[in-house]
Amino acid sequence: MSRRLARLDPDGGPVLIGGGDGTIRAAAERLAVGGPPLGILPLGTMNLLARDLGVPDDPVAAIDALLDGEIRFIDLARANDQVFLCAAIAGVVPELAELREAGRAADSPLGAMRSLLAQLRETSGTGFEPRHFVLTPLQSPPRAVEALAVTIVNNRFAETPVFGQPMRRDRLDAGMLSAYVIAPETGGDLLRLIARIIRGSWVTDPCVTRIDDAGFSLRLAGMEEGLVSLDGEPMAMAMPFSFRLEPRRLACIAPLPAASDEDPAYD
Repeated sequence: MSRRLARLDPDGGPVLIGGGDGTIRAAAERLAVGGPPLGILPLGTMNLLARDLGVPDDPVAAIDALLDGEIRFIDLARANDQVFLCAAIAGVVPELAELREAGRAADSPLGAMRSLLAQLRETSGTGFEPRHFVLTPLQSPPRAVEALAVTIVNNRFAETPVFGQPMRRDRLDAGMLSAYVIAPETGGDLLRLIARIIRGSWVTDPCVTRIDDAGFSLRLAGMEEGLVSLDGEPMAMAMPFSFRLEPRRLACIAPLPAASDEDPAYD
């Protein structure tokens, strides 16, 4: 795919790419430095960016919506020099990946919850201990935090819960990063957090702290390199991780909004 993207004519027509968030992230690496608008056919597991743009889940309906759509410029984020469009997660990345796979295999929300609980029992006492992070917002002093994970989000998560959509965003062009420090203190906190992830209400849980800023750096104490998940794709990076935003950098095709839609508040 990278070779095909390299041959794109910057002045050509829109490009439709089918895949999940990891595939779209790879495409954005090329298109963000000059290229035609990006249209997303949601063929992945979560399709976070496609949903946030309002693209229908059904690929055929998505094509129809994109053909009649409009161009929107959305914010692009970077972790060190790597692009991400949704979220970067540091901390329990391998465990979270296993939990995601368990949820994929389930055929119902109840089945997903049972799979998550079973996975927790299997890994209890191994990978679910707090990490020692130093989080430095661009405009604030460093913060030493004990947390299971720190998630950096390209435009913050919506706080109005939607069942089964724990990483939904109302805005893609607000020009702000948000850091979510996830720090459950007990096993009960962790179980409650997982239940609220399924319900889509985890961002307002008492063990989650949100910090908004235009940029962050993040270090795991005592480590020179660490694993970070960018839009679901784990990769090793040198520390400190440096997160920054490029406002309205990427041109995307989005379905036309319904006549009754209003711009959501973002203060």
